[in-house]
Order: sequence, then structure tokens, then C-alpha cells
Amino acid sequence: MNNKKQKVWIFSEVFYPDQTSTGYILTELAKGLADEFDVTVITESGNSYGVLSKGKDELTGLEVIRFKNYRLDKNSLFQRLIKLTGISVKFLSFFLKNVNKNDKVICVTNPALALLGFSFLNKFKKSKIILIVHDVFPENLVAGGLLKDGFIYRLLKKSFDMAYSSFDFITVLGRDMLSVVRSKIDISRRIEIVENWGQVEELRQIESNKFDSFKDDRISFVFAGNLGRLQNLEVLVNQFGQLKDKITLTLIGEGAVKNELLKIIEEKKYTNIKLFDSQPREEQIHFINSFDVSIISLSEKMYGLGVPSKTYNILACGKPILYIGPKDSEIDILISTHKIGWSLNSFDQLPSVLSSISKDSISKIDRIKIRKLSEDQYTYGHFMEKMKNILQNV
Repeated sequence: MNNKKQKVWIFSEVFYPDQTSTGYILTELAKGLADEFDVTVITESGNSYGVLSKGKDELTGLEVIRFKNYRLDKNSLFQRLIKLTGISVKFLSFFLKNVNKNDKVICVTNPALALLGFSFLNKFKKSKIILIVHDVFPENLVAGGLLKDGFIYRLLKKSFDMAYSSFDFITVLGRDMLSVVRSKIDISRRIEIVENWGQVEELRQIESNKFDSFKDDRISFVFAGNLGRLQNLEVLVNQFGQLKDKITLTLIGEGAVKNELLKIIEEKKYTNIKLFDSQPREEQIHFINSFDVSIISLSEKMYGLGVPSKTYNILACGKPILYIGPKDSEIDILISTHKIGWSLNSFDQLPSVLSSISKDSISKIDRIKIRKLSEDQYTYGHFMEKMKNILQNV
């Protein structure tokens, strides 16, 4: 009887100890597969994006191969392009030399350039590739203002659409992303929604004000995560700054617009707004529970192009959500269906909604119901069951 485990290769730019969302998700995926599969992870060395785990993880049962990490500025487009090109070339060289026919390969949509190479090389290697879509290329470049909808975009889109269509299985994060990716690929390709999960074992509702610098009777909001250009945070800060007597806003994270936000807060003397550096994942239980409401925001151009994974940890803490983002996006549907907060489709609606939110209206949102939603639908167990089933049947 042959008890040899099926080989699984995982290619990810970020991995433990990097605890940004993709790094954390791929690490937990690899650990969860190690009991049934022979797992090797190919990644960069060490931390890439500034959020390190506090603890030590032995990664038992995994082989992790790390390429040298060139510590370039991820907020510089040119340096980021150099970094992604370098890691893509290393990934493709490794793939060509080591992956065998019928091996299972898991890759994510970063680095994007590697997807084109995996698609081409696999015509000869004949492995089974599962693509985990966290970002949709090149559509997200247009949404982020990095590329115009012209000849270069159309050329890139055709190339990436062909690459997506070549993979054996695709997972997406939500219903809006499913719609967008389906429009890119051959109708025969297999695709499934595999949502991220909340850390229901580690996170729960507790009394905490560790990160609330204000500690007064005003309604407190928190935005924790990537301080990027696709979150419209400059608009958010300016609108919150107009309501100093009623509400407070705490921002936690790093990103391309961090310095701009600090400048706005200082110059306009928004004394009801504070900004903290990124915090370790272990602090989530405090920086979610320290505030009345958690904020998730996305540019209206981001329909189907991303689902913030922090949503599910907010649910695990039983906190209501204020969402500003595209209509009929995954988070919009989630909030509207389950009545767990406020969902706006334009920042123009924000001032009136902020004025209407009160301690009383917040108290009427059932935190136990929010927590139960996380336990029933968005757990690590649900995630791993879906991923193992895909790997066994692809």
C-alpha cells in the first residue's frame, strides 16, 4: 500500500513571519494542509511589509524555501516593480526546475508577473495549478489610478485573462469577485468562492480601551489596516474631522497615504483623530474591542476586485461595521443581509449617517448575533474544508 503524500507546492511572496493578510492566510493554509499533503512553501526571506508575528512558529511538517528579500520601498512604484520582477523570475526558475507532472501547485495573485509565467510553463510541466485570487489584475491597476484604460491595459487584460483561464481551479473571496473573474475566464474553468475566516478561537468580545486615546463619551470609530489610496482615507479623515464634538476616529496601519493623513490631521487641527503604527496581529482583540464601530472602506472602482479580510475578525469580536464601498459588493451584501451595521455606497452619504449614529442605535445591534455569524460561516475549519476538497479533486 502506497502511503506517500501528494506533493503540494505553495508560491507566495509573503509568508510567516509576515502577518499581513496574505502572509497570515497562506501560512495557516500551509499548516492546515501539512497533515495530509507533502507541503513545500516557496517565498521570500523574512518580513516584507512591516507586520511581524510576536511569537515563534515552528511550522511543523512544512518545508519552507526562502529567497533573499531585497528590502525596497513598497510605496515606490518603481522599486515595487523591481522587487516583483525579481521574485517572479526566482519563482519561475524554481517552478521549472522542481515541479513535476500532476503535482499540486497553489499560487496567489501576487506577484502578478509570475502568473503569466506559471501559465506558460505549465503547458510543458502539466502540474495542477490552483489560483487563489486576492487581487484581480490588471483591473486593480486601473482602479488604483496606476494605469489608464487604453492599449496597454487591453493588452495586459488579454494576457492575464488567458493566464487565469489556463489554471485548473480558481478560488475567489466573494460574490462580486466571482462575477468579475467569471467574465475573464473560459467558461469551462472551475471556480469557487472560498471566503477568508475570522480567528474565532483567539478573538471574542471583551471590555478594552487599550487603543482608545480619547476615553470619553463620544462615539469611537476605528479604521485598522492598509492606509492605501483605494480606501479614500483622505475623504474619511476630513469628514470625521468636522464632527469633533460627536465622534472620534483612530487609524491603525501603514501605507501609501499615511504621511498625507498625518499632515491633514496636524494642519487642520483634527483633535478627534489619532493615527497609530501597525500593530501585531496579537493585538487585534484590543484594537477592535477598544471602539464602538469598525470602519471598512473601498473605492467605488473596487467592485469585485478585493474583499478586506479584516471583516471576518471584526465579526469574531461581535463589533458593528460601518462600510463605505461599492454597491452589491461582498461586504455590502453581508451587512445588508444580516443587519450588522451601516453600508454606504458613496462618501457623500457619510456626513448624514455619522450624524444619525448614536450610542443608542449602536446598542440595538446584536453583538451576539454578529459573533454567531462568524462562528457559523467564517471559521478556519470552513476554509480548510473547502481548500482540502479542492486539492483532492482537482
